[in-house]
Amino acid sequence: MMSQVVGTTSSFEEQFVTFKIGKTLVAIKLSEVETIKLIEEIIPIPRSPNHVLGIANIENSIIPIIDLEVLLHLRKRGMKTNAIAIIISIEAAVFGLYTYELPKVISLEELSTVIPKELSIDFPSEWILGLSKAGDSTIPVLNPEKFWIGLG
Repeated sequence: MMSQVVGTTSSFEEQFVTFKIGKTLVAIKLSEVETIKLIEEIIPIPRSPNHVLGIANIENSIIPIIDLEVLLHLRKRGMKTNAIAIIISIEAAVFGLYTYELPKVISLEELSTVIPKELSIDFPSEWILGLSKAGDSTIPVLNPEKFWIGLG
């Protein structure tokens, strides 16, 4: 997909993993994604926040699995049958983002740092690294370090 300019941009050619949060397509830099795995079992953690689905054994590591749709109040807690974890590796932590549709890798050439006030999901502004336009879609590029820190 070729992206189009949205406001002030910085030019680059970088790959991103895209997935949906609710009906909104979002992206994370591929360099921050360790792996993408089908999750066979998530073990609940007693008294954990609603958005923490539990922990999963992924490649012999115990990884917390976070559901951003639950965190953003887009749906109630509960897993669908095809659970997929996008394993994020940043300086602060390694964690999994729950999704139920297979993520895709795309290249983006332009990234706007001008964030419009109206997005289809009300993301905390510090979560958004920038926006890209791919076809008819405006794709928020998320900063996993910021939402991980925000989770406390």
